Amino acid sequence: MTENLNYFNKLAKKVKKTANISNTRKKQARNGKETTPQIWTLETILKEYEVFANICHGGSANVYAARRRSDGVPVALKVIEKSKLGSFVEENGKQIPTEVFLHKSLQHKNIIELLEYFECGQSIILILERPESYIDLFDFISTQDFLSENIARKIFRQVLDATVYCELKDVFHRDIKDENVIMDLKTGEAKLADFGSGTQLHNLEYTEYEGTRSYCPPEWYTNQRYFARPATVWSLGILLYDMVCGDVPFENEEEIKEKELTFTMSISQDVQNLLTTMLDKDPQRRPTIKDILNHQWTKDNKNNE
Repeated sequence: MTENLNYFNKLAKKVKKTANISNTRKKQARNGKETTPQIWTLETILKEYEVFANICHGGSANVYAARRRSDGVPVALKVIEKSKLGSFVEENGKQIPTEVFLHKSLQHKNIIELLEYFECGQSIILILERPESYIDLFDFISTQDFLSENIARKIFRQVLDATVYCELKDVFHRDIKDENVIMDLKTGEAKLADFGSGTQLHNLEYTEYEGTRSYCPPEWYTNQRYFARPATVWSLGILLYDMVCGDVPFENEEEIKEKELTFTMSISQDVQNLLTTMLDKDPQRRPTIKDILNHQWTKDNKNNE
């Protein structure tokens, strides 16, 4: 983390240095000595945003906590190496990363907002919404071992709402999991994050899987192909099980394909019934998102929590 912050600190020094050079060059330009000032690609970002902590270090991206200097709004900076960007989409004659293309079309209270993005040298930088006080759902569950059904229901309903909205926008998230759900501790809102594994939603079979393996549907392991909607329902089922039981039900490929679903905690028959249908090994027998929204467990007490 120190190394990464030092990187930004060095760039911050460049900002100050370049600002002085820029002023000098303006004077020189007036005197006919220089007309093309040097530009540092990260200058503008560091002038606009104060970067102060590394939130997450991944294989293809680093995420930093930051604050917008103009108004103090908290944000996150996601820095992605261009060489590790998975795919691109053509828009208005330009190739843009699929993650950006998908995310910028989404504006929903239960989805982390993409505020803006930049190309900077060999990286793409995404400026993302960041709640002032937050925790990801993985850590939220870990602090309590498991969640009560009332709390789990409230979170699950919000993730469902985000998923329905994504479908309306033809976005297939493809990596719904506890680490990609951000809890705003001030408002209680759950927000779906990280569209780095996402792709455009269609009705044909997919032959590539970019999500987390413990959330992967069995049909992928069996046939190396899957449909988006049943796969999404499976991952939502894993997420719900994780919340009410404190861990995922299957640990590896063999268990995902073969192990019978069991319940490690004493939970209601309603949620057991819902989980059993969502985590059916046969994708054709899984419920739709609409079915899940209309299930007795999902609807119970949702206005009284």
